[in-house]
Amino acid sequence: MRKEIQKQDSAFRSLIGEQKLKPSASYRRSIYCVWEEKDGNTVLFHTLTTQCVLLRNERFSDSVFSAETVEKDPQLFWLMQRYFLVPVDFQDEAFYRSTLFLLRKRDEKEGYFKYTILPTTGCNARCVYCFEQGYRIVSMSEETAKQAVRFILDTKRDRVKITLSWFGGEPLTRPQIIDAISRRLTEEGVDFRSSIVTNGSLIDDSVLSKMLGLWKTYHVQISMEGDEAVYRSRKQYPVYGNQYFDILKNAEILAKNGIQVLLGCNVDSENADRIPDFVADAARMIPDKEKVRIAFPQLFASRMSDREAELHQKIIEADRYLLQSGFPPNFDGFPDRMKLYGCMADGRGREIVIAPDGKLYACEHCEEDKSFGNIWDGVTDRERWDAMGRIDSGQEKCRNCPYLPLCTPFSGCSVSDYGCREMHAMNLSLGMRNALANDNA
Repeated sequence: MRKEIQKQDSAFRSLIGEQKLKPSASYRRSIYCVWEEKDGNTVLFHTLTTQCVLLRNERFSDSVFSAETVEKDPQLFWLMQRYFLVPVDFQDEAFYRSTLFLLRKRDEKEGYFKYTILPTTGCNARCVYCFEQGYRIVSMSEETAKQAVRFILDTKRDRVKITLSWFGGEPLTRPQIIDAISRRLTEEGVDFRSSIVTNGSLIDDSVLSKMLGLWKTYHVQISMEGDEAVYRSRKQYPVYGNQYFDILKNAEILAKNGIQVLLGCNVDSENADRIPDFVADAARMIPDKEKVRIAFPQLFASRMSDREAELHQKIIEADRYLLQSGFPPNFDGFPDRMKLYGCMADGRGREIVIAPDGKLYACEHCEEDKSFGNIWDGVTDRERWDAMGRIDSGQEKCRNCPYLPLCTPFSGCSVSDYGCREMHAMNLSLGMRNALANDNA
């Protein structure tokens, strides 16, 4: 008996449709079909189409089948139609890339819908892991802020609510710049909303009032580090008051006022074991847990370590503490749609970053030699700009990876996750095990 747990991505289904049987072909499992078995039941997940199916009382045979066998077996025929089975000579990666290209083309529209703006590269904390260490401190001037508004008016998508994402440095050290840009866009009749990535230490009644009003804030991401001892040692504020517990209180206040809150507990091998203590503190300080998410992003250095997979296992296990404390889990299912873009840099033409000096970048890592233009002249380095949106051959290690569609083939970034394959395998295995368990419940 077959049970469909999750349907194909709707964009894939409408654009590609069902696969047709080739009478002369032999069929094998697609490299993008992964599976998990337990007690004679099997869950299949297709990492390209995001379709998931449970085969009750049936094991999945990783064999080669003739077209005749596939046609006569309703189960195999159904799996063939949905690309779980493909011809032996099928070029999986080429099919993925052509599908990605077509879907991106369909998604293309004129203008940006998201602007990440850095009011400053300065910060009131001195996080020991900050990727901006060594960057010169630059703050946006009022004149640059005025030109940023003009750039947004000239380049935004029509008839779409745009998103401003305030980043830094610590953006709340320059609230007057956020005020100026938000006020001017409102006066121009621009439909926008905003999000803020912040350490949260400067949120007070005045800032909250602006978030709910002028800034039109819908989402706040607050960077945390672990329990209070870890937090103090990593943030290294010049003067520490009671920021750790004040921020947890602020998270509750923001959520009660309808703002989505994400507490990002930045994790590496040195603080991973303190995750339970942080969750316990958050649980005690935040009664309304359904409105606050806690995530455990890995720090840049840990993503390049040979212990990345080991660390990711601890992050997955942290879901147990979230569930026990009443917070929503991070790994509660499968991705439900194709991933068209790996990151904001990969989504060239959709999102853009405005640095404090008005230079344009593809992502928040505003390294001097990576700018491709500015808010006065637009794109000035067309070669660098074009390279950002290219669907290229990707990294060698990715080409036959069953999890490639979960990453996208974007190789324009210098970050090469060491254990990405193992991490995706862990995530999907957990989702498939949950599907098997839920079916037996």
